[in-house]
Amino acid sequence: MELLLERGSVRTFDDKALPLQSMINILWALYGVSREDAESVRRTVPSGGALYGLRWFVALMKPLEGHSSGLYEIKYHATGAEGGELSLCQRPGQAAGAWSTLLTPAVLSHAHAVIYPVVDLHFIGKKYGNRALTLALIEAGHALQNGALAAQYEDAATIVRGDTVELEVLSLFGLDEALYPLPAMALGTRPSAEQKHLANAASESVPVRSVPNHSQLLPLQTRIAVAGPIQIGRNADYLGWAAGRSEDARLATVKAEAEAWERIGWSTPPASLQRARFDELDNAVDPRRLVGYSPQQYAREGFPYAPFSLRRRYPWTKGVSAKDGAEVSVMAQCVYALSSLDAADARLPYTNASTSGVAAYTDMQAARCRALIELVERDAFSRAWLARVPPDLIEESDLPVSFRQRLGRLRQAGYTVSLHVLESRHLPVAAIFVQHRQAVFTALTTGAGFQLEESLESALSEAESRVQQQHGKPQPAAQIQPEEMRLAEHHGDYFRTRHGLRKADWFAAAERRPAASVKNAAGRFPTSGTALLDHFLDQGQQVYFCDLTPPAASIDQGRTPLYVARALVPGLIPLWFGYGTEPLGSWGDTAAGKASPEVGSLQRIHPCT
Repeated sequence: MELLLERGSVRTFDDKALPLQSMINILWALYGVSREDAESVRRTVPSGGALYGLRWFVALMKPLEGHSSGLYEIKYHATGAEGGELSLCQRPGQAAGAWSTLLTPAVLSHAHAVIYPVVDLHFIGKKYGNRALTLALIEAGHALQNGALAAQYEDAATIVRGDTVELEVLSLFGLDEALYPLPAMALGTRPSAEQKHLANAASESVPVRSVPNHSQLLPLQTRIAVAGPIQIGRNADYLGWAAGRSEDARLATVKAEAEAWERIGWSTPPASLQRARFDELDNAVDPRRLVGYSPQQYAREGFPYAPFSLRRRYPWTKGVSAKDGAEVSVMAQCVYALSSLDAADARLPYTNASTSGVAAYTDMQAARCRALIELVERDAFSRAWLARVPPDLIEESDLPVSFRQRLGRLRQAGYTVSLHVLESRHLPVAAIFVQHRQAVFTALTTGAGFQLEESLESALSEAESRVQQQHGKPQPAAQIQPEEMRLAEHHGDYFRTRHGLRKADWFAAAERRPAASVKNAAGRFPTSGTALLDHFLDQGQQVYFCDLTPPAASIDQGRTPLYVARALVPGLIPLWFGYGTEPLGSWGDTAAGKASPEVGSLQRIHPCT
């Protein structure tokens, strides 16, 4: 009675590992052999016709005495008339792959194990026909309830999950697709009241869900997780999503959650914004140094922004100068989403900040570094796109074998892929162009890092995830027109239409022989975040940071605080989203922009999102 009254599901676990004997007792309660006679074997649960058609697998997320973390099949043995035992038979693969088997996998953050029942429906169907699945679910339900009660007795905790992704389970354990996975059970040590509270609050803030790779029909290395939906703006103007990409499924989920907090910070301005004219502020940053538009753009009917006015009161937020640590005032429209500011600011706004140059990490210094790297990456792309000069190709023979194999898989699936290096004085920046004309798909991804290989990995990971998310999907139902574009996702939709498919082909049309390689990029750039910041300051460039950390920002089911920062560097060209909103004023201040005869008429839509 005590077990039944106190039994319940949990959504997080304590960090401690379960004792070996407790794990054995719980696993045996699931499906262990209770007795054996001359005619049959009996187990701890009933089974239709005593067929016992289930197989049991476990992803051991933490080491168990005598067993390393990994994937195992549970083998139940009869040892005599009075019962049996079990053994764990290791299978190839990594336990972290379990993060791809649940649509909302954050519950695995501190779990000790995930238990998977798998049924051979053909075997049961020989006797019961189309009732096979019903009987298998009943049998698995009995077993999982046994496991939950045994866990309660062992002072452990469980939760049965109905969001199991069947194809991912089969792939994880290398099983035949004729088998059918049933709901899984996460298992771990009982959490404290504080851990429960943190997990519940975290799940309500940014629910994270995985995107099943194998259901996308194209197995690539990069795993994808998405977080959201996230309310953007005070009046729920639209709901956004965040994504995380990594070969490691757990890391992909963490990255998705971190990006979600970036977007929340970007769309959550503080109540302390100060409304003032420029000359009323001490140490204010002139917004025209951060982003600028041309007279021709302002003269165009329908252009959404108005020139900066010294007589108008704008909202300002606090920032800090990296040069001397002094506090500065930054126009809030250059920092936060316009939809998150007061409605009055949407009338004749100066600009609308995107999330480019916003980053999150577990310490503020690293968050600032990542934000600065992204700002450099987007600047390099913006310059290349506005100059309309195809960037140099990268010599693929210099790349690691694993990298070339990943490119090969994309090409075997029918995608055209080209690798490019973008000109930058600050960091090595790479771009990858991916296109499938029959599937009507074009994407252009970028990456920056302290080494060119690091930049390429970032760009390729994003390219793989873009392909994964769109592979096999039909074109957007509504054919978006250029003048209707205002959001980042509209750019991706446009390049999935017949009209927009080949609008970026010029980018991949470099006529010169490959001129850049992984090898010759070494030693030319800063090699750390501190060195990158010093690089800008030594050149006399200002660097500013704003703290965008929202309340309760965290990862690891609320247990690890997260910090969100925005970097701003006058002279770097920000990435834009929306029709005709290129920062042509900023571009016109560059040497290449001054030499361009098209500076007044550029209205180009890019596929970089």
